[in-house]
Amino acid sequence: MNWSRVATYPESDSTKDDFLSITREFPALAAIKPFESGVAMFTQSREFNYAEPYYFYFTPGCQMYCPDLLKKYGAEEWPKPDQSDVKWVAGHADTQKIFD
Repeated sequence: MNWSRVATYPESDSTKDDFLSITREFPALAAIKPFESGVAMFTQSREFNYAEPYYFYFTPGCQMYCPDLLKKYGAEEWPKPDQSDVKWVAGHADTQKIFD
């Protein structure tokens, strides 16, 4: 199962709200239902360039855990990113070591 990737554009267009919303909505899901093993959101680790999209990456477990959130933000299937390309943001504690 592939990962999912969401592109947001926090500084350059009207989808700025997506960037702010997704950073609140995914962590808030834990209050409704605890994060399951293998469920997490990561962000890009490279420095943000205002002319480029900002990416969020979701582990394969998110496809079953939060399909509506992925659909809402237009997530696309994406291969597993390289560990050096991402930073863990929120999710089940076991996913912090998903690259080990």
